[in-house]
Amino acid sequence: MFRTPSFCSLVRLMTAAFLAERRHCSAVDALGAIQELSPRRAAHSISRRDFLLSAGTTSVALALGAIEGLPRGAAAAKPSPSSLSVGIVGAGLAGLACADALKSGGVQATIYEAANRASGRCWTLRGYFPGQVVERGGELIDTLHKTMLSYAKRFRLSLEDMNKEPG
Repeated sequence: MFRTPSFCSLVRLMTAAFLAERRHCSAVDALGAIQELSPRRAAHSISRRDFLLSAGTTSVALALGAIEGLPRGAAAAKPSPSSLSVGIVGAGLAGLACADALKSGGVQATIYEAANRASGRCWTLRGYFPGQVVERGGELIDTLHKTMLSYAKRFRLSLEDMNKEPG
């Protein structure tokens, strides 16, 4: 992904935006500072977290810029949950949890999944070991993971205590 020219340009521009914000300088000055760095160092000078933060900040800024041109009051009107339609990419645990939460709030959501099955990295293997069901992906739920435990209880999934002594 980092090797395509368009993604490299995107990373360079996001790095420039982050640097400009951090140094309180113009985007042109930030781009100039980045061009002085070697291409390899420039690609690694922003962390994934900072990139995502900058992408989110940029998205909000662009959205607010688009709203600015609307007539007064148009941006303040909240749509009813039933009039909203949301697309969710991926039918893994996060996508399914997102769809479930939106449904609870009355929002229509459509899940888009590239694979021919839901559940992402969780993949049940049945019949390989006699009398045993095995997960090839997310098999264990930590006792501190209250959200997953509440989903297991809500959907009546059986759980096995790994600390329990056999017998």
